[in-house]
This record gives sequence, C-alpha cells and structure tokens, in this order.
Amino acid sequence: MVTRFNSTSRTVEQVRDLKTNDLTVQLGDVPASVVSLRIDDGPKRVAVVLDDSGRISAEEWKRETELAASFVGHARPQDTVALLLVGSHSAVSPLVSPAEVVEQLRQVSFTRPPAPDAGGRTLDTLLAAVNLLSPPRFGDAIFLFGRSDDTGSAANLEPVQEQMLRNGLRFYGLSLVDPTEKLPPGTDRNKPLPAAFNPGRLAEPSSMTGCAFEFTSLKVLAMPAQFVRFREELVPRYFPSQLELRKNHLADLYAGIAAPYRVALPASSIQNPTELRIAVADADERNINKRDIHFPRRVYPCPAPAPTAP
Repeated sequence: MVTRFNSTSRTVEQVRDLKTNDLTVQLGDVPASVVSLRIDDGPKRVAVVLDDSGRISAEEWKRETELAASFVGHARPQDTVALLLVGSHSAVSPLVSPAEVVEQLRQVSFTRPPAPDAGGRTLDTLLAAVNLLSPPRFGDAIFLFGRSDDTGSAANLEPVQEQMLRNGLRFYGLSLVDPTEKLPPGTDRNKPLPAAFNPGRLAEPSSMTGCAFEFTSLKVLAMPAQFVRFREELVPRYFPSQLELRKNHLADLYAGIAAPYRVALPASSIQNPTELRIAVADADERNINKRDIHFPRRVYPCPAPAPTAP
C-alpha cells in the first residue's frame, strides 16, 4: 500500500496509479524486477482482536469497542471479519459478515465477558487469529485493539511473527495507553527517543509486516471538537475532536486493507527468507514520504504446488 497526504483536502489518500517501472525493488542486496503490479480490491478477511483482560479499565474497554466498531463499519459486504477476545479466552469466532461483527461489538460493549486473570495473553490470541486465517489468502489482516505487550502467553513472539510473515499477513495495532508517558519528565518528544525506549513487544511484528502499531491515550481521545476564529476569517473554522480524527484514520487504514497493491516478483529470486526493500521512483514529486510505502520487510519462498493426480 502507498499513501500520501493531500494538502488541499487535508486527507490521507491512496496512490493508485503506480506502474511496474515506478517501483525499485531489492531482495537482500540484489535488485529484482517487478513482474506485475495491480490494485487488488477483491474480498478480504480481517481478524479483529480485542484486549478484554483484567488490566483494561472500563473507560478503555468502552473506547476499544467503539473504535473497533467504527473500523469494522468500513468493511465492504464482500469482506469477512472475525472477532477474538484476549482476556476471556473465548472460543475463536468464525469469519462472518461485517454487520454481524458490529453487532457482536455492540453486545460486548455493554456486557463485557469476565476475564479469568489480569494478564493479557495477547500472543496466544494473535496465534489463534493466524491459525483462523490459515491457509492464507492474499490481503489477510489482523487488527489488535489493545496493549502492545503480553503477559502469560504460551506462544513466543518470534514464531508468531515468522508465521505472520510467511503467510503474508498484515498486522495492525492500536493501543489506548501511550508508552511515552513513562519517559522522564522534560523529555523532548519532538526529538528521537532514547535508544532504550521500548514501545512494546508487539510493535516489532507490526512493523515487520509493513504496518504500524499506533498509540494514543484516553486523555487525548477526550479532547473535544472546537471552533477557532482566525483574524483573516469571518467564519470560525471547525476542528474535529480527537476521537473523530482517530475514527477517520481507521477508515483510511481499512481502505488500504481493502485495496492494496499486489506485487509479483520472480519466484526464482526467493530461495530463502529474504529482506525486502521497495522504493517509489520520483517519490518527492509525487508527494510520497518513504514512511507511506508499506510492505513486508521479509518475504519467503512460495510453497511448492500440490502434486496433480495421475
């Protein structure tokens, strides 16, 4: 997926006019050619994971379910969605219509399942989501609304991350707890953060799949909409609330999930797990920041075709 900021409309938009010769690809240190490139807007499967563990406050749970419902509300009728809960260790829900999952979220927002403990077995639940989406299909995605760490899981981070990458999954996350709040007082957040700063274990697999684990806070989401009058303007300008902005951003993220680029590379070039790098030609002229080019950081050989019957 490739995005850019439209300064006229002040919105994030997808770049949908790229051709094969617009991409520069490297597999490891070796340049690779792009065999084909197209937007794939076919049906997508999305596993939505909610952290309902005992560490999640009532206010956090309210916002988690509200934001998740807003996100799923942007799914198309041809898409299918599953809802998985971290804390209650409930049975894995099947993939159903987006409307059914929105209703499930409405119900759990009012009747929160009891969590057997305070810990968050997030990795175990993410592994269940990976297994639910197996065998994988192009464009599969997992979206976690919850904390970026894990406590008490039997699963380990590295195998879960590898399976996500091997299956071509995209892993997004949104935490309503800002880890920078733990930085020492006076830390300038406009400068690079200390090397030892760790936003959470789950930020790495999200980045490796080409996505981002994002952070906000309940305090930020509570900031209201406002009208601001500038001296040169007769009509006050409306600035939406932070909650509105976050929901709009989730809509942008779902648009990318629904219609990503499908890039074909020579299968013979990938014999082992290989680092992937992709750049867009004339990115500056297209107003594309390199952070707006989303792709998995490691690719795996294609599975061997199943033998045909004699």
